[in-house]
Amino acid sequence: MNEFVYRRAEINDLEQILKLGNLLVDFEISETKNCFWSRDTLKKCIQDPNSGLVVCALANDELAGFAIVQYNIAFSVATIDQMFILPKYRNYGLGRNLYNMIIEDAKSTGINELCMNVEFNNKSIIEFFEYNGFEKAMNNVSLKLKLD
Repeated sequence: MNEFVYRRAEINDLEQILKLGNLLVDFEISETKNCFWSRDTLKKCIQDPNSGLVVCALANDELAGFAIVQYNIAFSVATIDQMFILPKYRNYGLGRNLYNMIIEDAKSTGINELCMNVEFNNKSIIEFFEYNGFEKAMNNVSLKLKLD
């Protein structure tokens, strides 16, 4: 039987989060490439509660999943950037517990709106967030410009 622990990420979780995160196609971390999530950005997010929130789910001291949220305090908006549970730990309620931690922390930080960009074909995560009250914003298009 797995014992699950849910908590805010600590700096000593950084390497495990990076390792698990590299299993995701859109969460590539590299020391040499300019990626969306650099080691320094993730470290700052863990250390500075005003920049964001990183929460972890652990199963018997193994990182089973995590979620990363960016806060924009000035606009009272937060963006859930990543939520990932290892396949062997899915369907145990880990995503729901991480989600509840995000909601509690966002409310206590003064955030009044959460948003998330999801690949259109990621049906399971879309269903999860719709089940938890999110609505599709059909008129959005995701655009990106890299400033090197």
